[in-house]
Amino acid sequence: MGLPSDDLHLPWDRPSLEALLRKIIPTGETTKVDLKSIFDLSGVRQQGEVLKDISAIGNTHNHNYKNHGFIILGVSGGLIAGTSFPNNEDHIQATIDDLIAKYLRPFITTQFYIFKEGEKLWGAIVIPPTRNAPHVFYNDIHKRYRGDVYVRSGTITEKAQPEDYARFFRQHLEEHTYEFQQNINDLQREVRLLSTQIKKVKTVPVSRESKTRTQEMAFPREPLTVASVNESTSVTEKIDAILSKEEDQVTKGLFEEAKKIMALIESGSIPWAISTPDKAQSKEILSKIEDTSSELWSAIISIVSRDEKGKYDETLIKVFTYLARKIEVPSNTRATDWGKNIRYYPLFVALYLVCILGVAHKREKLIQRILKISLQGRSHYDEPLPIIYILFMIRNSAEVFQALHESYPDQRWCDPIASYTKSLIDRILTPDDPLWNKESVFFNGEFILCIAPMDVIEKVTKRPMIGHPSSGLFLFINSSEPVIGRFLKNERDWIKKIFERPLEEILAEFDQNAEKLTNSSGCWGRGFVRGALEMAFPEKIQNAKP
Repeated sequence: MGLPSDDLHLPWDRPSLEALLRKIIPTGETTKVDLKSIFDLSGVRQQGEVLKDISAIGNTHNHNYKNHGFIILGVSGGLIAGTSFPNNEDHIQATIDDLIAKYLRPFITTQFYIFKEGEKLWGAIVIPPTRNAPHVFYNDIHKRYRGDVYVRSGTITEKAQPEDYARFFRQHLEEHTYEFQQNINDLQREVRLLSTQIKKVKTVPVSRESKTRTQEMAFPREPLTVASVNESTSVTEKIDAILSKEEDQVTKGLFEEAKKIMALIESGSIPWAISTPDKAQSKEILSKIEDTSSELWSAIISIVSRDEKGKYDETLIKVFTYLARKIEVPSNTRATDWGKNIRYYPLFVALYLVCILGVAHKREKLIQRILKISLQGRSHYDEPLPIIYILFMIRNSAEVFQALHESYPDQRWCDPIASYTKSLIDRILTPDDPLWNKESVFFNGEFILCIAPMDVIEKVTKRPMIGHPSSGLFLFINSSEPVIGRFLKNERDWIKKIFERPLEEILAEFDQNAEKLTNSSGCWGRGFVRGALEMAFPEKIQNAKP
């Protein structure tokens, strides 16, 4: 395949998806790419053909494409020729969803796009990776019969063969054993905590005076000290006696809160098929998320702010790793991008807090380690993704946040998710520090978080996988410009420690692309959108001048 594999790692916004599709078109058709000269849903024959193609691509695995599928519309002879569309994107997406819901089981998620090429229109149906294959025809529609299963073999769409069903079985086995394995992991964690408590109890000298006294000492309320153990106690047990109770309670408490969050986002308490959100629904959804996540967020604030020696860094890493799971739609559940991606918000806020407080308290090692965590899927077929990709994924739920603008729909935020998150963090992050400047610490931490995607390196080619920052409020608020400028000027050497790539390369790419990012949002970038390299490395700018 002629397409660089790292392009397929992109967390696609509309411009990056369009650029990717333009690279795919010259490579021709494959098991995950179907090129169509026209788009037609006018009759049952055409509808059946589109459903067959969507299900076949969804049912076919191709590691080279990270299991993403593409039906590209308006292409002929390897070139964009253009085609017509009967309606706008939203209407066509709703039509495709209705057809899938009526004729295919389980429901398969798609994303429909229309692009312009001069006066021509072209488009694409994107089929994200699915763990619910096989997607089967549930009702008859023009020579596609109930029970039919289609796959792609090279550039040909055909009915599934026995080896395909074996692959489907392996995927479903992994799906069902995943939850079982998670339960085992939780039990093992509880057993380890219990074992530590038992060791601690064994180190307590038992009084022979009465059973009551023995029971009281068996479950001490205060942390043990060296004086609490006897001479026969091993060194390891002495260490456990002094340290384990405090550490275990922190670890146990954090994981309990993390499990509450996972239970919420995997349940139907948050609608999976959010459509046309209004203020009341958005407020209800975000209230549920905040009520469930607030305790963990508060714990993160306390640990990152006060744990100067990094005693609980490993615990935080484990908790973030536990939460860093790809959001998977349950079988036979209809979902929209809004309903799916809003579920990343608890982790999104947690990343904001780590970067804001990590910058404020110079916790570069913690920031670096958390930003290197991977998002894991349920199946071995799922490609792990950098955790930082959620900065892009959650933008697919922007309308849920947009509905909370006080003048919606007449007025809209340029970055609704960052705007709402700023107000949330102002509410929950209130340190008792007279020197605390909430604007400065927010913008500095957000800037580090939003340029972190440019530090993601493709393992094979060693090339950067993303050439632009994530959106952030700092791009649109003019007061961020002097704040981030001073930060880069004064803390350049410290910032270098966070990133794997040379900081000057990252900042040069930022200067080239940040303003383009604001333009694609339909807003004017009045914040910090250029001059990053000059602020941090003025000598390089001077040397480059003739």
